[in-house]
Amino acid sequence: MRSLALCLLAVPMAWAATPPSIASVVDSAGYGTTLAEGLVATAFGANLSTGTGAATQFPLTQVLAGTQVFVNGVAADLYYVSPTQINFIVPPKGGQSLTVVSGQLSSPATPVTIGLWAPGFFTMDSAPTGPVAAEHADGSPITAGGIGLGSKS
Repeated sequence: MRSLALCLLAVPMAWAATPPSIASVVDSAGYGTTLAEGLVATAFGANLSTGTGAATQFPLTQVLAGTQVFVNGVAADLYYVSPTQINFIVPPKGGQSLTVVSGQLSSPATPVTIGLWAPGFFTMDSAPTGPVAAEHADGSPITAGGIGLGSKS
């Protein structure tokens, strides 16, 4: 009996890995929830990747740090992956669901809204309503306008 107990102690415990979990998917500029083909988007969640990786060249890769993103089964090009965030390009011919695969584990399909267009502006303060992140060569801000963006003050 004593040798059986010692054998059990010597066997390493196999821990079940936790699959990726997607909390939200937004456009990377204004954090809107409508995406469009070719848009830079961000998925936030947990266990999205086992490590951190960033693209270092073009064309972008579809696998970073063992992680992939699929929109209706179509692989997305990746800019950045970490355990809590992935930045990717919404692929053409994408659909209305997103899945993250990290190693051999897959997240449940998460619904996303892909429209014909999804305007968004990167801002100086990273707030969706902040000043547009654009400036002239002399450092003075560029004033930008647009239509179809809803009521703005």
